[in-house]
Amino acid sequence: MSRFEFSELIVENFGTYLLIFILSILLYYIVLKKIFISLIDPFFLTQIFSFFAFTVAIFLWVTGTIKWQYGLQFLLTQIAFWIGLHCYDFSYVKSKINASENTNFDYSSLLNRREVYVILCLSILFVFIQLFVYYRYGVPLFMQSRLSMYEESGGGGMWGRILSVLAPLVLVGCLYIKKIAIKYSLLCIVASFFILFVASTYLLSGSKGQILTLFSVYLYFLMMYEPYRIKKVRKLEYWAFGITFGVALYVLALHNSAESSLLLFIDRLVGSGDIFYQGYFQEIIESIKVTPWMILNDMLGTFRIVSWEDLPKPIGMQIYAIVYNTELPMGPNARHNYLGLLCFGTFGSILFSYFLGRCCSFVRTKFYKKNYRASVMHVGFYIYILFSVCSVETDFTMFIASIDSFIVTCISIVIIFIIIWGLSVFIGCCEKNLTNLK
Repeated sequence: MSRFEFSELIVENFGTYLLIFILSILLYYIVLKKIFISLIDPFFLTQIFSFFAFTVAIFLWVTGTIKWQYGLQFLLTQIAFWIGLHCYDFSYVKSKINASENTNFDYSSLLNRREVYVILCLSILFVFIQLFVYYRYGVPLFMQSRLSMYEESGGGGMWGRILSVLAPLVLVGCLYIKKIAIKYSLLCIVASFFILFVASTYLLSGSKGQILTLFSVYLYFLMMYEPYRIKKVRKLEYWAFGITFGVALYVLALHNSAESSLLLFIDRLVGSGDIFYQGYFQEIIESIKVTPWMILNDMLGTFRIVSWEDLPKPIGMQIYAIVYNTELPMGPNARHNYLGLLCFGTFGSILFSYFLGRCCSFVRTKFYKKNYRASVMHVGFYIYILFSVCSVETDFTMFIASIDSFIVTCISIVIIFIIIWGLSVFIGCCEKNLTNLK
């Protein structure tokens, strides 16, 4: 079923869709109210798309568009994911937010001089890599398709992976430096410059929701050190949503008419369940080439364990090619419900969804407690892992890609620092020998 055919189905059964839409709002409110933090929490943002996808799948089931077996499988996997989400107690996180602390946290008690140097070095590295990428590959915002930016670049996508990890680390680190630096000092000005630079890269990324990431990082920066302040900045959530909405419309208007940008935005939200109306059909499922380990395709290909040519195409691209009879590097995200069905069967997909929900719950509760008021580098890495794990429901392969990027970046940073350390030791030895000669 194409997007146009699905739109016709909604028009023909609009009353049914509206009723399911309203009931889904009530259901999601009940499920999420105990683990809700903020409107700009990255987990909540993924739940917006999850809500629209849920509505689509149930709508297809109720109208008889898909077989009842597929509708039941979807519902069971979604319930399993929700059960996993509530496996760990969220009261510790809530207690930190609701605490009535009157004294400010002493940021200088955790940061040492060495960490300041590391943060500044990572920030400089981020700026140089980002400017090189803009010069070599272009600015994503002004490209026809930002997703094809690194196509046929001969490994250029590695730069994108490193930048995606460094961006939140630089933001968190520089926010911390601003807390300890004297106002209007050189260190404070430099940290502000790096924050603004990262913010500008989010704007130029071409991603409609990326600008909201800036606010989300700041939210979790407060969550890690001064969670009780979140209640005071709640009003900023609406500004953040307003700015993001405006940026999203502007990005859509760049490649479409200004009049149609709002309709396209609504269409993207409603179409969050495109994997279901395109893929929940017997003939489609039987046509997809799938292996149990294809959920690790990105890891296998990135580290050259298996050649990219020997790996099966992503599920979304295969479905898009079947539905629209064209070969393009695009397609719907393989949500956990559908991905689990293809890779592990009906029963296996239920366990798979439960496991993903449990992982998400663990990172948001137990892992949060372990990293609460930890060193700035630990917090930076935690926030990156948190943002990554929040994507498991909407796109599990993106989560795997994020973990791969994290590993690649850590290895690259270690190699760079070893080289710098080695050069400094070598230069120091040379200077010492020259001094002895004199």
